[in-house]
Amino acid sequence: MSQTLSASESYSAEVKENTAITLTATPAQYYHLDALTVGNNAAFESGKSFTLTANTAVSATFARNTFLYKELTIRGKGAVVLKLGETVIEKGQQLPEGETVTVTLTPAEKFKVKNFSFEGLEKKDENTYIVTGEVILSADFEPIKEDGKPGGTTITPPVTPVDATPVAHCTVSPNPCEGYLHVEGISSTTVIRIYSAAGVLVFSRTIQPEETISTDRLPAGVYLLRVNGQTLRFVKK
Repeated sequence: MSQTLSASESYSAEVKENTAITLTATPAQYYHLDALTVGNNAAFESGKSFTLTANTAVSATFARNTFLYKELTIRGKGAVVLKLGETVIEKGQQLPEGETVTVTLTPAEKFKVKNFSFEGLEKKDENTYIVTGEVILSADFEPIKEDGKPGGTTITPPVTPVDATPVAHCTVSPNPCEGYLHVEGISSTTVIRIYSAAGVLVFSRTIQPEETISTDRLPAGVYLLRVNGQTLRFVKK
């Protein structure tokens, strides 16, 4: 028996007793399967089968993927404000994956923006970005220099913030893997998430550069690893 449902729908059907049913719950983009309940089993795994012996209630809960606003570094005099809609987001709060945020840089008087870099955001236009991972912001403000000419003071106009320092391209090895996996191309503490081919979140943790990730508990198959806004495909033997 196969039936496709959205998370907000309900469905009922009559099935012959002792029928084996395979149940798969597939989250939409930016969501993950938080819980799947079959009868009294509150920890049923998507993609597994069960035998129907009585009237059975099935429920699936999907949750939005979120990322931490982890770090804000300001050098010099100025302010950096991150907003989700009209709400100011403070460091330490969570941001929904895929949402659009705005970043506003405001130099103090007689200061200008020297440099602005970011991680965990994908630039959309001048001041708006899409959340793709843990957010780290860094801004440098520097004093505006006077030119020293007689008869008045000429102030150098503020510069436009430069584009972010690009995040290094990440790779996974070995691929295919057996008992372990390396993520190459990260330079600091980073969150990784591993999804099954059906889009179910099966693994999530914070790793350090050059850290070995155990894949012993992953069944053989194809997986998608999300890191620094990139999606990497690998195979577990």
